Amino acid sequence: MMIRALRALLAVLILLGRSVPAPAQVGITNIPYASGMTIVATAGSSSVTGTLLETNLVALRIPGGAMGSNGVIQVWLLWTYTNSANAKTLNVRFNQTPGVTASGFVSAVNATTTATSQTLTIIRNANAANAQVGYGGASVTPFGGVTNVPMVGAVNTALDAYVNINATLANASDSVTLQHAYAVVFRAP
Repeated sequence: MMIRALRALLAVLILLGRSVPAPAQVGITNIPYASGMTIVATAGSSSVTGTLLETNLVALRIPGGAMGSNGVIQVWLLWTYTNSANAKTLNVRFNQTPGVTASGFVSAVNATTTATSQTLTIIRNANAANAQVGYGGASVTPFGGVTNVPMVGAVNTALDAYVNINATLANASDSVTLQHAYAVVFRAP
């Protein structure tokens, strides 16, 4: 009986949360809470070793229209790799094509004498479905001030787009494993 009452209360709270508008701000469209969110995640790990070429480990499909003109994608990654002085480049390329290893909006970090990293890349549509802007610093320190200019992109998010998660080794005997990745898409008109 108590569990049934708690479930009913939770259902009412969820419904209320979906109908309550966000606080009004000048120049910003009000968006209902919990609306338009898409989550895409990996199902298992993926590794690279034995090559010096940039290798695609996974391509997360972002459905066309999921972002809107001002939407945001947060890409959260958990990496493990050989703890050595050799460079391991861990990057995210946002592109119209799955598996891309040479172009597109890119966020990268070089790892050396550590064994694991957790990274965050944020891709923002800049008032158009085909214009992106992002933080110009390393994705292991996704917040703070840097001298780099913002990254820009021109991926048409009205169509399917892909978050390509790649790795490049400086020594073919090293390895990089993408343990888990997920992208959260927050839609905004």
